[in-house]
Amino acid sequence: MGGWSWSSDVAERAVSSYSSFVVVIALFLILYVVVVFVLLPSAVGLGGTRLIVFLVIVSVVLAYLISLMALSYSYMSSLRRALGCLRGVEVRDRVLTLNTINGTYTAGLDEVFICYKVLRFMRVSQYDVFIKYRGFVYEVPELRPEDFGALMQVLRDYGVEVNKCADDLSKYVCVGSK
Repeated sequence: MGGWSWSSDVAERAVSSYSSFVVVIALFLILYVVVVFVLLPSAVGLGGTRLIVFLVIVSVVLAYLISLMALSYSYMSSLRRALGCLRGVEVRDRVLTLNTINGTYTAGLDEVFICYKVLRFMRVSQYDVFIKYRGFVYEVPELRPEDFGALMQVLRDYGVEVNKCADDLSKYVCVGSK
């Protein structure tokens, strides 16, 4: 039977790419605001209707850029939170090994609850896998489709079926359920 492993290094690269994306959007936002302030005096001279159209377009673009930056930042924060709890996962010989901030745990596949959530961000599908063990929820974030497929195949080989998560477990990551 095969095995599967994951390390937090993969997701750390995703955090750095989201950080870069937030910085680029912030720089573009600053440039956009400067250009708007330069064009504002000439737009005021255009008169009523054109000024209103100009201000509406400026407002829509500003709202879009700010919401895109906030969405990326919040997703980056949730990734950091997940990575703060789980450093690695390995599945071999019907045994799941969790390398966490509190130590390394080994459990049989029948002792854990595993489910997944599909994420679609900017036309790219990614998967978050949640592992519940001893009252704690651990998240394996940012799995690409091929990595997720490999995990599902290994679990299927061991007779474990994994379904979509019924609730949003991301709010319980590393928090014990009492």
